[in-house]
Parts: sequence; structure tokens; C-alpha cells
Amino acid sequence: MADFRDPMVQPGLPRSPVAQRSWRWIEAQAVRQAARCCVTTPSTLEDMRSRYPQAPESRWVLIENGFDEGLFESVRDGQSGERSLPGGRPLTLLHSGILYAEGRNPIPFLKAFRVFRDEAPGHVQVVFRAAGGEIDFASVLEDLGLRDAVRVLPAMGYREAVREMVEADGLLLFQGARFNRQIPAKAYEYIRAGRPVVALIDPEGDTMRMLRGWSYVYPARIDSEEKILAALRRWFEDLVTGQRPVRPSSEVNRLSRRARTEQLAAVFDDVTRGPGSRMQRPTGHRLHCY
Repeated sequence: MADFRDPMVQPGLPRSPVAQRSWRWIEAQAVRQAARCCVTTPSTLEDMRSRYPQAPESRWVLIENGFDEGLFESVRDGQSGERSLPGGRPLTLLHSGILYAEGRNPIPFLKAFRVFRDEAPGHVQVVFRAAGGEIDFASVLEDLGLRDAVRVLPAMGYREAVREMVEADGLLLFQGARFNRQIPAKAYEYIRAGRPVVALIDPEGDTMRMLRGWSYVYPARIDSEEKILAALRRWFEDLVTGQRPVRPSSEVNRLSRRARTEQLAAVFDDVTRGPGSRMQRPTGHRLHCY
């Protein structure tokens, strides 16, 4: 079984023509030899099918990423929606994870937030947790006059980061067109955390497809200050009027890694029991990482 965590080859990536040819060869060999090829997003599945039309339909498997329920067991459950507005402190909008100048650029958001902050002075703060060093936040925040409203904080342990998500008043997601065929792990964790999500994304991407249908998700184009501002206003209005996400546990649990593992086990069973299988009995599975 060949497991593609991310697309190996995308338009313009890898940038080196030699690397692109090499990666395409490796990918083609994996598709030709594997009993099953597993991908994590619908767009990647569509792309692989179109590139390898000779492969039988049974070769393709879609198993999305998910969240680790064990990380949530020791933190307060955010799914119930029972939470009062904080007294004496601003509401917190949190982004957890790395940001990039291309594809996850927070500057249009920060410009929109500057306008929003003037409408709700002192009521909202933004926290960027473990954003990395690609964005010069110090310069941008100084130019926009947001140093008192935006905090850029270092990385923390995974379990502590999950706790911070659950305790936030809103969660920020950045996923531009460059990443349309990928869905970040935090998208699943955000849904499990039970908090409202301000999703700054490309409307044609798989992240939008995944978030569509969940309550209290406020999507906006990542590069549109006007639409971002409108999404912030909707999030704030719902929060101050007492509206909270209530997401059915049965639906949320389908996004868990346990549920994904059950899907994977079913694929292994199908491969080992299917016609032409060279494995006489399912005594174990060998995992190869490329």
C-alpha cells in the first residue's frame, strides 16, 4: 500500500525540473506496484485518477487526516457550547501553527482586523502561536498600530496547544490557493475543539469543502480584507449574542484518527483477502516510508 500524505508533484513544485521528473517517476512506480494508493484529500484523489487513468478504480483509497482524541481527554470539552463571555478580559482569536508569506499570509487579515479593532476597541485580541519566522510581525504590527492587540507567542507542547484551542473564543485558519489540495490537521482539531472558526481560505480548496456544513464556521477569501472584515463581524455578533457551536458528537467522531484507522484496517483486510493476494494470512503489515 502506497500512502501519499501530501501530493508529491504539484504545478510548479518541486521547482527543480530534475527533481520534478524524479518525483514523478517515483510516484508512477508506487502507483504501478501498489495494491492500493491512499490519499488524504478529494482533490488529490481526482488529480491522481486523471494522471493514471490506466490504474483500476479499486486502487484508489481516500482516508482523510483527523484529530487525536487522546489529546482532548484531559482538557475541558468545548463541544457543549456552554460558555459565558469573559469578564474583564478581551475575547481571544487564536491561530495555532506556522504561517507563510505565500499561501498563509496573515497581512490581509491584520489589515482587516485593524478596522475591526476600531469598531470593538479593547474587546478582542489575536494570538499567533508558533507562527514561525517567515513573517516579520514586529514590523507589520508596528506599521498597523496593532502591537497592543496582537500577541506572537512561541511554540508549546502539543497537549498544551490543544488546551489553548479549547479555551479560545475563536480559532483562525489560513489556507490559500497554494494549498487547495491539502487540509491542515488543525482544521480537524478546530472542529473537535468546539470553538467558532474564522476560516480565511480559497473557496475552491479542499479545506473549504471539509468545513462546509459545520456550524459557526465563518469563511472568507484569504486575500480579501473586505470579506475578512465581514467574517469577523459575524463571528463577534454571534459570540456576544450568546450563540455557540453545538456539533453532534457522532459527526465529530467521524473525523477522529481512531475512525480513520478503522478505515485503514478495512483496506488492509480487503487487500489481504482479495483475489490474487500473495499474503496467505494477515499476520502483519510492513510499512515502507519513502
